[in-house]
Amino acid sequence: MALLWTILLTLLGIYIQGAHTWCSETDKLYIDQAVSDPDTVKFALSEFNKQSKDEYAYRLIHIMSFFKVQEEPPQTFFMKLRLTRTICKKFEKSLDTCPLPELEYVLICSFSISSPGSKQFNLLKMTCSEGLL
Repeated sequence: MALLWTILLTLLGIYIQGAHTWCSETDKLYIDQAVSDPDTVKFALSEFNKQSKDEYAYRLIHIMSFFKVQEEPPQTFFMKLRLTRTICKKFEKSLDTCPLPELEYVLICSFSISSPGSKQFNLLKMTCSEGLL
């Protein structure tokens, strides 16, 4: 009986190691595409840090997707960002250069943002979940 369990666990381990991540074709279209409006990303990060209850600031480490949902004013943007916690407290001046802790705490956040005019932004929706490096 022990031999049967050993074989089963070995096969299960091989199966799990060979598992692949799946994403839809629509997700693939927007991964790592150029950002047409970097100010929108800066706004999203700023809003996240303002609304976060954490005393430490978060920094952008990867733009997973970015696209315009609506072209005509008010423009609407959707983005998915990978953020990591820094060792700096919120609202310090040089968050872009703030060091990261040894063990990174990563969040994947989705933002919907409208822009009624140049350099004007409104956060419509923000959702975050713990992510993987």
